[in-house]
Amino acid sequence: MKVLRVGKHMIPLWLIVVLLISGAGIGVLADQIWRTLTVPVRIEEPLEILTYPSELSLYPGESKTLDISLQNHASLNYSVTLDFHLTNVTYQANYVTFSDETYTIVPGQQNITAWLTVKSSAPSTNESLTVDFNRVENLSFIDNFDSATLKSEWNIIDPYGGSIFSLTSMPGYLTISTTYPPNKDLWQGVNFYSPRVMQAIYGNFTIETKLWAVLNESVQSGGVLVWKNEANFLRLERAQRYDYQEILFVGTINGVWSVSSPEVSNPGAILHVPNINPTYLRLVRTGSIYSGYYSSDSLNWHFIANITMDTDYSLSVGLYNVIRGDPPIYSATSFTANFDYFRISVDK
Repeated sequence: MKVLRVGKHMIPLWLIVVLLISGAGIGVLADQIWRTLTVPVRIEEPLEILTYPSELSLYPGESKTLDISLQNHASLNYSVTLDFHLTNVTYQANYVTFSDETYTIVPGQQNITAWLTVKSSAPSTNESLTVDFNRVENLSFIDNFDSATLKSEWNIIDPYGGSIFSLTSMPGYLTISTTYPPNKDLWQGVNFYSPRVMQAIYGNFTIETKLWAVLNESVQSGGVLVWKNEANFLRLERAQRYDYQEILFVGTINGVWSVSSPEVSNPGAILHVPNINPTYLRLVRTGSIYSGYYSSDSLNWHFIANITMDTDYSLSVGLYNVIRGDPPIYSATSFTANFDYFRISVDK
């Protein structure tokens, strides 16, 4: 039987002939055709970088401002951070400090100012600078670690003592340094001596940090921590274990440690990765589901795993440093984790 397709409807041709002859079907067909439309929809990025310095030239020990012009094509305000990347990331980490501010961009054109400082010990070099912006949604807390003291929301926890928390050893970073012995871990099988900074949080959230660290001994790790109690907590971290550089999303759920063998975490994941510096870490809570991500540039994010942890909405989150020695299996003697920022966005 031959049919005519009209929208989602299949109409036999004999029925169309009958309707047309009777005159009653003309309005019906016209109504069906008019109600079936295909309209292209495109959601565009509202922010555009218009102008920025074409080149920069400065000497060791100097600072320079960067004047950047942005266009906000939308009718809303946006919170924006800028990411700066030199082609030589090791040189950047050792010798160059960029501003790390959060800007409010209003509709229309707006000029913002950033800056960079080069250490007096920096050797000469020729580099390319890439500047990217990130829209930060529902931002409720940010610490760029560019003040003389930590913000009041933080609590410093150093159970064994002797660890160093510094905002000056690497300007613009929170540095957490510790040594072995003893082991300073977050695991029932060892201890909870890990030095860390924590703050209270409630509800669904996204937390993010940028970590710079030299990992060359086993075990060294640092990252973001979600904590309810010793029986329920999650660790998202970059680590050196055995002979591997790794990204781990692990934890303890109802008193059970998720790592069942050196290569397996269930729930969670253990990923072997190149030596990524810096490393961006992001952890998202949606109800009882926690999702872990990592990135090498803050633009392209890689999903790690989901972990289910059933607790109430009252938790703590923060940054930590873990070190284990225990020769001959482990060899770590010291470790320093440098955190560039810590951001919290909450669902509204």
